[in-house]
Amino acid sequence: MAVVKKIWNKHYYSICFFAFLLIYSLTVPTSLQPWHACNVSLAFHAVDFSMGFCSKILPGAIYNIFFDSVTFFKVTLYESILLILFFVAVSVLLEKVMLSIDSQYKKSATIMMLFFLTGPVTFGGYVKQMGMIDVYWLFLTAFFLFALYNKKTRLLLPIIAVLCVAVHYSAIICFVPFFALLILYKASCTDDKKEKKLLNINFFVTVILSLASTVYFVIFEKKNLTYSREEFDKILLDRGVLETNLNYYDFAFYNYSEGNEEFLSELEMNFDLGYLFDVIWQQIGTNQTFFKTLSSGEIWITAAFIFALIVPLVVFVFKAFVTVIKKNKENKIKVFSLVCMMLLPVATLGCCFLFSTDLIRWILHAFLPLFVSFIFVLYYEGKEMWKLVHEKISAVPSGLLIIYFMVYSLSVFDPYLYIH
Repeated sequence: MAVVKKIWNKHYYSICFFAFLLIYSLTVPTSLQPWHACNVSLAFHAVDFSMGFCSKILPGAIYNIFFDSVTFFKVTLYESILLILFFVAVSVLLEKVMLSIDSQYKKSATIMMLFFLTGPVTFGGYVKQMGMIDVYWLFLTAFFLFALYNKKTRLLLPIIAVLCVAVHYSAIICFVPFFALLILYKASCTDDKKEKKLLNINFFVTVILSLASTVYFVIFEKKNLTYSREEFDKILLDRGVLETNLNYYDFAFYNYSEGNEEFLSELEMNFDLGYLFDVIWQQIGTNQTFFKTLSSGEIWITAAFIFALIVPLVVFVFKAFVTVIKKNKENKIKVFSLVCMMLLPVATLGCCFLFSTDLIRWILHAFLPLFVSFIFVLYYEGKEMWKLVHEKISAVPSGLLIIYFMVYSLSVFDPYLYIH
């Protein structure tokens, strides 16, 4: 009992955050149903680098270290373990934040953390669509934050960013710039010239390696494929993937989409601006064609509802960032990083409309980095910013805040909504 009491006293915040996050994730996103891997997740876990050195394969390659086939049970078990470990990491990181706050502001900070842990643009979507490839961006984000916090592990920062690109090269429009901006902001907060120099080097190396990796995968990943589409599909089927879930890699690697073969073939023939621009314009053209075929208005109504829910929080974050900017006008690096943090969600959503029809999914990727950046900035700005947060939250009537939180926290949506 003495050991348990000691652990409780030392890690009260992380235990409470973890318990809340786990209970919330077991109830709200799945409507009290057991966690279950989504159908398409079988394909994500059936691939490995024997099929070619491509992005979109890293999660499967890791899974195949432990399993030689895919079933819903295996993938659900595997992803559940990873998700729970991620929740532990999140809870530990939030505990570090809470321990840095003066006692008079902890109630307001706790309220803010509850908004961060719940709602439509943080973790609920990854639970609802368990096993989606993008969840590895979250896992790598946890590693990144720990590495950035510890001076001895900062050499890992560019590697973690490149791994994000290896998960999917679209990380270059969301999580990679998010990582780079955190490094830049951290550099602006230190007076240690040696540390500032090392962080700036990390920033440039992260950006350069990530861009180089993205360009490489865009140009060469389809050329690196070992098998034809038919052979690739047969391997997936032999490993346990359902025939109805072959379409993701058929399109991503082989430009094959049933019912659109003629359109895709014309795209390949009509572009002569170089292979890189060919791939980009092909994806934009395909995406816009698919967007026009979305007959249901459900995705647009859901997106509008999500925006309505998060606008008050986004405005709250932007006002806080503007306050920091006004107080640090002479710190150009800090001002630049904060302005870019505010612009990143807009840029990410803009790219979504060009390159993807997964609108709900990309709303997650646009605003989760913003909210993480906000907590990161609060941690390093310290007492004055927490005072501001406390004043703003205290000014909201308790009844209104409770109603808003209930609606917000109970609103979790399928990132792949348009598929259904």
